[in-house]
Order: sequence, then structure tokens, then C-alpha cells
Amino acid sequence: MRKLLWVSLLALLLQASCIQANHSDDSTEEHRDAQDDTTKETPKETSAETDETEQPPKREKTTEIEEEQGIMVLHINNFDRALSETRHLMVEFYAPWCGYCRRFEPIYAEAAGMLKEEGSEMRLAKVDAIEEKELAEEFNVDSFPTVKLFMNGDRKEPIEYTGNEAAAVFKEVAFDLTDVEFAVTASPEVFKEYEVTANKVVLFKKVRLKPSSGLLSTERQCNADKIFTSRVRLHCLLFINSTVESQMSLLEESKTVAREFKGKVLYILIDMTTAVSHVLNYFGVLEKDSPTVRMINMDTQKKFKIASEMTIDSLRQLSQEPYLRSEEIPEDWDKGPVKVLVAKNFETVAMDPTKNVFVEFYAPWCGHCKELAPIWEQLGEIYADHDDIIIAKMDATANEVESVAIDGFPTLKYFPAGDKEVISYTGNRDLETLSKFLDNGGVLPQEESDEDDDDEDEADKDKDHGAKTSAETRPPQAQGPVKGST
Repeated sequence: MRKLLWVSLLALLLQASCIQANHSDDSTEEHRDAQDDTTKETPKETSAETDETEQPPKREKTTEIEEEQGIMVLHINNFDRALSETRHLMVEFYAPWCGYCRRFEPIYAEAAGMLKEEGSEMRLAKVDAIEEKELAEEFNVDSFPTVKLFMNGDRKEPIEYTGNEAAAVFKEVAFDLTDVEFAVTASPEVFKEYEVTANKVVLFKKVRLKPSSGLLSTERQCNADKIFTSRVRLHCLLFINSTVESQMSLLEESKTVAREFKGKVLYILIDMTTAVSHVLNYFGVLEKDSPTVRMINMDTQKKFKIASEMTIDSLRQLSQEPYLRSEEIPEDWDKGPVKVLVAKNFETVAMDPTKNVFVEFYAPWCGHCKELAPIWEQLGEIYADHDDIIIAKMDATANEVESVAIDGFPTLKYFPAGDKEVISYTGNRDLETLSKFLDNGGVLPQEESDEDDDDEDEADKDKDHGAKTSAETRPPQAQGPVKGST
């Protein structure tokens, strides 16, 4: 429905362009004709007409915003309020005597009603440019109707929809809407095929709409919603230093790959000169790493990294077959009581059908992880001599495992021997409870269930730095058979 509204608005704007007077002289001429017609009336008729059309005294202009047919009526006193309260505000500047404006009015009112009923963030408004000369001068209104779109309260640079700029406007809005396909044609064959005439907008409802292939920059605040609400769930982030010419050239070349994977991958530019630290930390990127690439699946929050240095070929390969990032396997990964896992050795160790593997997924910056570290080390020492139990840890900020969802830190998961279901540990993080959990084959002691609830509240505090889900929404603990049972 949202796409249909946007396309309907585009049609509305193009139609406004078609019926609009191309020059202010046209409007002036119409006004002059209206005045000439008036002079032909007899004094008596003029007097009678004046009596019949006498308007009530004008209300005092306040900051309150009135509406007519769903259209916000704006003037010098409430214009700022409308901008501050409306994310996307489309304003028609009209003249009461303008015939073009009268023809446009029912179309505009219909669109206003659609948007209001839908609860859209866009609203339509109108300004009497003859009455509100100050606003007309500020926004360079010299023909009627003039339609301007104010985005995110920006009063200084509205997008204008006028005259011969219709095609350019269509292109500009098309770029701004990343999840809708747009095209412009002048082909007689296309007109004939779809039985349309010039200056028409056609919506192909049965076509699967795909996002724009253009790179989105995080510098534009209005791109935030597009990025996180896009139907394309695989996002590719290009970390580029805009002050380095070679990196900017590489960025331009990357648009070729963006076009190839249109509708499959959404490409996003991150300028390293302005990027905030938590974004870099979340994706494990250092300033010296640019140019580099990270990819994230927005549904699973799985992150992937580029295989080598960023080139067009490596970017294309990542887009084709994203793979999980991993540190190199440490030479001494299995020498201590707690085994060190990375993505490259995770499957081999954690999925070993002969072992029960208890893994802590941690973040180096996490306070709760630091508190757990000595306890986890003690746990490893206790079970170091157990051939069938492995205590392990993995830095989840530097390694990704496709089969494991991490919703906060620390996340503790128990991988029982055999083909049993993986268990998410939600109990107290003290040595005694952890030991009982292992001794019971992955089952929490029942007498501590009340305390578990309190611990879950504590665990919620760790759901920061990109975490999406609280402890209460984790999958319930699987009550599998006790270790050694049949």
C-alpha cells in the first residue's frame, strides 16, 4: 500500500506539472482576463455579486494548523510548526484566481485523504501565495500551482516540482525510494503496448519491486529508515576513507557490482572520516582497515567479511558467496583448560559427536564477560580431566558461526554429544550452578529456578552494542536426556 501511495503521488506531481502555467506571465494573463470579465458587469450586477460572495472576517493567524479536506492550511505563523511536526511535507503554493490551481485542487485533496487515512509520515499542505507574499518570496514562487516537498523539516532546500522538470523530479524521487523500481520512457512502442499516453505513470502491480542499486550514504539522515526497513535483508557496507583519492575511485567502480546484485544486496557507504566508533566496533573494523567491506544478514544478524583486500573481484565474490569472518586458529588454542575457538575450528570442536562442549561467546569490551572470565577458567580446570567434556570460549565480535545466533554477551551454549539439540544456558553464572549443569548433562538444577529469573534480569543489562533480544525471549532450555542415559 505504501508503494502505491508513493507512485500515486508521483502521478499527482506529474499531472500538476502538466496543468501548471509554465511562466508567471500565463498566470498574470489569466488574472487579467478575470479582471476584464469583471469590468463587463454592470454596477448593479457587481454589487449583487459582492453581497453574495462576501467572505466572513478572517481569523487571526496563530500557530494552530487547520485542515480542509485533509490538506493542512499554512501561513507565515504556522509554517514552522508544520515543518517540525511533519517528516515529509508537500506544499502547494496557489493563487485563488488561478484556473490551473482549481483543476489541481480535487486531485490534491484526493491524495491528501489517501495519505491521512494510511497514517503516512507524509502530509499535504497548501499556502495562498497571494495572501502569504512573504512565504511566496522566500520560496521563489513565480507560477501556479507550485509544489515543493520539504524533507525532515529542512526549510532551506525543498525539492521543487515544476514545469519541464517533471522527468528530473521523477528520477530524484525514484532514487530516494530504494525499494521501488522506476523508469521513464518516450517510446511509442511502449505507449502502444500498455495503451497509455504521454505524461502518465503506470504501476505494474505484478512486478516484484526491488531496491535501487545506488549506494546509500549514512551521511544522509533520511537514509536510516531505508536501510533498516528495506525488504533486501543482505546489506553490504563499504568502509571508505573519502579523503583518499584511490579509495574514492574504487567506490565509483563498486557501483558496477551494485548494479549486478540489484534486488539481492543493499550497498551502503560508511565514510571512515565520520563513522562513529560503535559502528566500527560492531563490525570489527579499524580505521587502518579501509578500504574494506562487511556484509550483514539483517534477519539473522550474521556478519561476513571480505576474503582479501577490497577489489571489484573480491567485492563481487563476497556478494555471490558471503562467508563468515574468522580469526586465525591460535597455535595453542587447545593447550589451556579453556579451549579457544574461532570460526575456522568451531564446527570441528563444538559439533564433535563424541564430546559435550560448553561454549562462552563473549565480547572483549563486555563487563559481565570480564566478571565471568575467572569463573570460566576455574570451570575449565575442574573438567580438564573429563574426556567427554570440553570448556571453550569464542570472541563473538571477531568470529561468526552461521548456526549460532548471538543475542547478547555473554551467551553460553551447551552442545551435547550426539545429535541432540543445542541448549542455551540461562542459569546463574556461578561456579557451583555451572558445574551442576554439566554434571546433569545440560539440565539446570530445579531448586534454583527462582534464582534463574533474577539472573535473567541481570543478563538483560548485557543486551547492548547491537543486541536485539532480551534474555526472556531466548529459546527455552531444551530438557534433553541426562548425560549417559539412553
